[in-house]
Amino acid sequence: MYAMAEAAPASPAMSKAARRSSPGRGARSDEVPAPSMRDFSQQVIGATGEEHGELFQYTVDAPVTVKRGESTLVPILGATLPYQRELLFNERKLPKHPVSALRFRNTSGLVLERGPVTIIEDGAYHGEAMVPFTKEAGEVYLAYGVELAIGVTTTRERIDETAGFMIKDALLWVKRAIVQRVIYRLQNNLTEPRTIVVEHERDPNAELSQTPPPASTTADSYRWPVPCPPHEATTFTVTERRFVWESREVLDPAYGRLQNLIAGGWLEGSTLDVVNRLLGLQSAIARNIEEIEQLRMERDDIYAHEEQLRNNMAALQSAGEEGNLRKRVVAQLEQAEQRLSEIGQRSDALKAENIQHHATIDAELATFNVPETTNDQRPTTNERSPTTNQRK
Repeated sequence: MYAMAEAAPASPAMSKAARRSSPGRGARSDEVPAPSMRDFSQQVIGATGEEHGELFQYTVDAPVTVKRGESTLVPILGATLPYQRELLFNERKLPKHPVSALRFRNTSGLVLERGPVTIIEDGAYHGEAMVPFTKEAGEVYLAYGVELAIGVTTTRERIDETAGFMIKDALLWVKRAIVQRVIYRLQNNLTEPRTIVVEHERDPNAELSQTPPPASTTADSYRWPVPCPPHEATTFTVTERRFVWESREVLDPAYGRLQNLIAGGWLEGSTLDVVNRLLGLQSAIARNIEEIEQLRMERDDIYAHEEQLRNNMAALQSAGEEGNLRKRVVAQLEQAEQRLSEIGQRSDALKAENIQHHATIDAELATFNVPETTNDQRPTTNERSPTTNQRK
């Protein structure tokens, strides 16, 4: 790698003079060929560098003579650095194809300034790239082309599953495992095998699961080299898993996690017995509430019927046939009042029973604590209670 400083450009007058003094058309003996990489490598580097706080300064050690109106290039850095050629795929940067890139570490001992570079290998032009500002020992990544003969498609899957639970202070805490899976399909249409480096965006809150360890890791990405045979499609899967805790009241009727834990075989023994007892009390409360509501509706119907009977009775005489009809209406009213009394007694009994159920539930929950249980601590199929639904 060679870096050069350029003096002031030649003035227009000098440029015109140079053109005027050049040989005529067809005479090419005086033309100077463009410098090659070998010419650069043979030049003597006449500069040193040092840091000044946040800045880096190059100092040209030897005087440089530049004629008036002319310019020159002064080599300030020269180093041969080992590099690695890559085909890198990053969906965020280019969603369908990998890019051709060079990766190396700046071991020149100096800072590399930001600027454009031309990629030439074995005398052949490969492309253009931009060198970032890189301190000594920093990694440099140069992407200079797109490999259109290799196509990449990605598909995504999301799975939400239970990974653990605990019960504390009348709250059910459920640990959810959210699994994100990305499947890379790499289609190599070349006649030669290629290794594609898959660069996958890293979730800082997740961990890799059922995925090979990455070859390298940065603050925001993982990288895996994936061999791809010619004229074949290769799949590579990255699975990340993160955990989230959520809590609700243990017997929250709108929250089905407790039933899911029972169906999934998470509960056993005395814990399952307590949960079943609590659920039984909760079901009894729900049945009582439903019956109380039905009694209320029946009572409202009786009130409406009594009002109609009283209106009819007001229009009847006390003697004769109307008197007999009036007696039958009075008998119906007495029966209605008797039923209203029974409804009141039954409603009061159901409410008292619910109060007792709630007190029992509160007493159970006050001392009912289950430590955190994870997948590894779940009872096996043979250890589970026979009343538990087996998880498929």
